[in-house]
Amino acid sequence: MCFLGLGKSTSIQSEQLLSEETNKGDIMGKQAIKMELQKDYISLMSLGRARQPGRCRWGKPRKGWYRVDTYGISTRNRGGCPAISTRSIGGCGAIIRDHEGTMIAAASGISDKKSFLYNEVQGVKLGLILAKKIGLKRVKVTTVSRYIYKHLTDQRELLEEDDDTSIVKPVFDEIRGIMLGFESVLFRISFRATNRAADYLAKLFKKNDEIKPGDLEVDKKLMKIIMSDAQGVEYDCWF
Repeated sequence: MCFLGLGKSTSIQSEQLLSEETNKGDIMGKQAIKMELQKDYISLMSLGRARQPGRCRWGKPRKGWYRVDTYGISTRNRGGCPAISTRSIGGCGAIIRDHEGTMIAAASGISDKKSFLYNEVQGVKLGLILAKKIGLKRVKVTTVSRYIYKHLTDQRELLEEDDDTSIVKPVFDEIRGIMLGFESVLFRISFRATNRAADYLAKLFKKNDEIKPGDLEVDKKLMKIIMSDAQGVEYDCWF
């Protein structure tokens, strides 16, 4: 079971509650949290229906929090390393930014799994590991997967008939263990258009490669994405 809270314990909280720039504090009533989670769930369900085009932008976390964008992908490599060019590979990426949109750290990973879900979950795990390694305590973790969001917020269980259950369950269990090292962990869904940085990192297909702020000097494309997000540039999204 996934928890999110204060001190050494964790409890689930909603994105809407934590995104308000107020001085209400971090402790919310259980009833209020439940109501907000219900609103989130209704909103998520509506995403699968008559979707409408719109504009969205990357959202900065509250001061004192860090946003961890994650992504995973599975594809067939067409070139590059000959050792992996003849089979499908998976990649995952994670990037951590502060309340000003400044990059704190980022990482790219690789796997031999064809499952998109598996690699997306690995992206979440990679982001949490990186955040824990650099000593962060309060993180907002994003994923483009509604399945992952619902599972990590206890809105959906892993069913035996799910094709990827056998390979993703151990990763979910690892994520729960990693979460215990934080004061608070918030999960939310991100639009693909506002998750370009993590997407870019996942497609690098590098094995556990960590990227520090100074490394961006040689990666102009990633720097451009980060700057656009921090400046509040709007992107085309579907609601």
